[in-house]
Amino acid sequence: MPQQSNTVNVQLQDLNKKIPIQITLPPQHGSTSQESRVITIQVPASTLQGNQLQSVLGGSVITAAMSVPSDVATVLLQQHVDNVLLHQQQQAQAALQEVKPPVFPQYDGANDSSDDDDDDDDDDEKDDDDEDDDDDQDIDDDDDDNDEENEGIEDEPLNSGDDVSEEDPALFDTDNIVVCQYDKITRSRNKWKFYLKDGIMNLNGKDFVFLKANGDADW
Repeated sequence: MPQQSNTVNVQLQDLNKKIPIQITLPPQHGSTSQESRVITIQVPASTLQGNQLQSVLGGSVITAAMSVPSDVATVLLQQHVDNVLLHQQQQAQAALQEVKPPVFPQYDGANDSSDDDDDDDDDDEKDDDDEDDDDDQDIDDDDDDNDEENEGIEDEPLNSGDDVSEEDPALFDTDNIVVCQYDKITRSRNKWKFYLKDGIMNLNGKDFVFLKANGDADW
């Protein structure tokens, strides 16, 4: 286990270690020499990962370095890289400081974080509960009195007036059977009209399947 920890520390040190890199600039504007210029700056090894250095050395700073002598361009780019990386590091540290672990209050034990006000609130709630219990008892007593008054009144059984019988239906033979859905059924006095769909039927011993059918009957 200690060997693994040492390996991690070495990797972090390697990432923070500064290494030289070379940057090629075109000839300075107005110079008689037409050869490209190569300058060297020091950057942390970590900036070589994920194109971080490319994002740091971009745009206007390279344009500015192209218009000045090589020694000035070296100082300019080195200071720019150092300032940008320092600013990024400060932002990362500030973000870590803003992320604080949640604090959970303790309500019992030696390090109880609650105060006497919480105890007073609990007492008030208990008193309110007692009053509610008394009110509920009064309501229950009133309900009992009403029940005693209504004991002499017999309620009519549910569905006593309908024509549905709980007796087993009588079986009978029939020549014609239709099983289907219906669109609508109309009645004029004792004459009924049926508009049927999606069904099967057995008429006079023959089976039929239909999508639409209609008919009438006297009943």
